[in-house]
Amino acid sequence: MTLTKPDLNKPAFQLNWYWRELILADRCPMCGADIKEENFTSELSKKEYSISAMCQKCQDKVFKQPYNVEETSNDLFVEISDLEAGLRKFCYCGKQLIVSELKANIISVDYNGDDIAGWNCKCVACRRDILLIND
Repeated sequence: MTLTKPDLNKPAFQLNWYWRELILADRCPMCGADIKEENFTSELSKKEYSISAMCQKCQDKVFKQPYNVEETSNDLFVEISDLEAGLRKFCYCGKQLIVSELKANIISVDYNGDDIAGWNCKCVACRRDILLIND
């Protein structure tokens, strides 16, 4: 697959003239790096570029899994304060975790003495168990 520029008629690129100019100059709209086909590591990365115009480094940052799945259990532990502070956390499936979505999917409450330590939730995309910790 050859590298295809994204459709600049998409609303995101129409509304942000700076991104549009960077894409036209073969630069990443997120970091400004030069876009070179040889820097992409897979066909999937090239396809993502054709959608978002992100370079490989930015794709790696955005789609990075928060933990090494092989080294952890299937459960994912997320602190509410991190999400509310605007830190982007992702499920193993790649879905960004959002407090309101997690709270809407509470299946049980964990107790630590009389204090609530957290909630057992499900990812809205893959239904993986997530412990939402109220620190």
